[in-house]
Amino acid sequence: MQLKFFARFSPPKTLLSFIAMARTFEVKYNPIYGRILIVLGIVFSLIFLLGFFVVHINESLLYTLFGAFLIVIGYGMIKGCYVKYGKDFIEAYNFTGGIRKRHEFSKKSDVTIRNGQLFVHGQRIWINNWFLKKADWKRMIAFYSESDDSLLTELVD
Repeated sequence: MQLKFFARFSPPKTLLSFIAMARTFEVKYNPIYGRILIVLGIVFSLIFLLGFFVVHINESLLYTLFGAFLIVIGYGMIKGCYVKYGKDFIEAYNFTGGIRKRHEFSKKSDVTIRNGQLFVHGQRIWINNWFLKKADWKRMIAFYSESDDSLLTELVD
């Protein structure tokens, strides 16, 4: 009997699925933004809780939820990824880890790069590159601008 929670962490069943997993790459958020949100969430929550207990402002409890929301978003930015990509897809994720948008294409040459922005079949992919780790973003741009041997450049970091 296998628990559902651990099912997503199980090893791949075949060598082919392992190779497919190895060909997907992640672009992570810049962790400084997540840390800033967590600190702001803690500070806001403490200020509003202090206002509730000392000054007896009942609305402060509602504002404390805003601080908790900032903490959850910041944690999602630190632990989650912004984009996963491979040679035939690009997936953009939201803060909670759900897929926001998936772009599929038949080959890497369908992705073009203009002015530091990605386009699939002429349609722009909305990725805020200032929000990301610069090394991951540069690796993604290099992956789609090079030939099919770009996996070798992934090994050099």
